[in-house]
Amino acid sequence: MNVRSLLIVMIVAPLASIALGQGYQGPGPQAQRPPAPTVPTPAAPETPASPASPVQPAAAASTGMPTVPAPNCVAPAYPGKSAPDAKIKVFNASYKEYGECIRKYVDNARTLANTAISSGNDAVTEYNKYTEEIKKQLDADK
Repeated sequence: MNVRSLLIVMIVAPLASIALGQGYQGPGPQAQRPPAPTVPTPAAPETPASPASPVQPAAAASTGMPTVPAPNCVAPAYPGKSAPDAKIKVFNASYKEYGECIRKYVDNARTLANTAISSGNDAVTEYNKYTEEIKKQLDADK
């Protein structure tokens, strides 16, 4: 290996490592997250699903990342303040089910996000270890 190639590797590898790790915040007081479960499961529909399309940002489509479906919880119709007591009781029960459905959706979305963040951090760590191995090999070849 010639000196030029060695210089290129020694300059580019740390820059790439920094670029990959920009969003990484190591374990510190500002990055305390709850431990993510190993297998995220999407919320089971408790109410009839509304015809909603999955949320798919352009970045997710271009990188081949999975999409996150929209919540399939159906909000109950408000009967109005002059509705009979029976309709208000039905509304209150439906409203409670709607709130539980939304909570489950948010919990599952949070679990998915934390798992994705953890996987990204693991990928950065793996890349940094690989870069260090290459640097050690280059130093040994001198």
